[in-house]
Amino acid sequence: MADHKIESMKVPASPLPLPPPHPDWKFQYISEGCPIYFDPRHDLYHSIIPVSDPTLLYQEQFYEAGSGARFFSPVEAVTRFFRRRRARYIARFARTGGGVLDIGCGNGYILYYLREDHHISPVIGTQVSATAQAFAQKTLGVTVKLGELPELIPELPQFCVITAWHVFEHVADYETYFKLSWDLLFPGGYLILEVPNAKSWTVPFSKEGWMGWDPPQHVVHFTPEGMKKILLRYGFEIVSQNTFSLEYSVFTSLQSICNRFSHRRNAFYDGLRRVGGNHPPLWLVLGQGVLFSVLFLPVFLINLLFNQTGLGEVLHVVARKPTDLPPSDLRAQQSANP
Repeated sequence: MADHKIESMKVPASPLPLPPPHPDWKFQYISEGCPIYFDPRHDLYHSIIPVSDPTLLYQEQFYEAGSGARFFSPVEAVTRFFRRRRARYIARFARTGGGVLDIGCGNGYILYYLREDHHISPVIGTQVSATAQAFAQKTLGVTVKLGELPELIPELPQFCVITAWHVFEHVADYETYFKLSWDLLFPGGYLILEVPNAKSWTVPFSKEGWMGWDPPQHVVHFTPEGMKKILLRYGFEIVSQNTFSLEYSVFTSLQSICNRFSHRRNAFYDGLRRVGGNHPPLWLVLGQGVLFSVLFLPVFLINLLFNQTGLGEVLHVVARKPTDLPPSDLRAQQSANP
């Protein structure tokens, strides 16, 4: 799951769906006590979180103190491989002196590899976990600001690249994050986003068990159409969009399939975790591990096929802030970033 996510409290099951904030929203599922609605106007799904204090959803035990680890060592080695791969990908969009901001930067390895392998500066991250921030700054020596993006704006310069890997789905006020990303980008800069794709091919099959719903941490669920509407509304040009991720697609599909037949949600994923959560019984983890092995290749090929139709598991978008902004937009940008 996303680097930005922190271990959550359990939300009690709700026997009836809570009323949607808007009468046009259409009820879809109840997943882990959280009703999910579809907003047809904006092509987005929303989870209604039945807790009075949303801050209770975020605690500090998601990252191991000192090591910054989330999973057992072999899995951590795989995640670092993918972080290095992400850094190489981001570096293609960075220009000298422009800098990179990674929103919800996890334990900071992407920033570390951008600096060490690609000599990009400045590289700055944001993170809501003090444990992860401490590891990134003390062990990796990268700059990570503690807190949510809106409260950190006075501390941030402009950048040529802003990234958010599986972060925006956690943010109820996601519109603010798109606006602030626009404000923090130089003209010609790139916004690179990755989120679960709520139109993925496994949703109709796994229904409320789809791993991407991830209640109660995920509060907004993007579709390719919905993402396009938001980006265009804020003035971005869409450079590319696809729905395949080597890191997440196959795993999300396989865990969603397992969730369809198991009362224990995300058992294999939780079995890989080093800290936080209630670990499932070993027999269930091993059983789902065998199923993962058997189905890996066909599910991998299915995800490649559905990438061409927009039905893959993960929505990856590269958007660009135009260089030829009207003078009024430039003045507004300068006043927002003195």
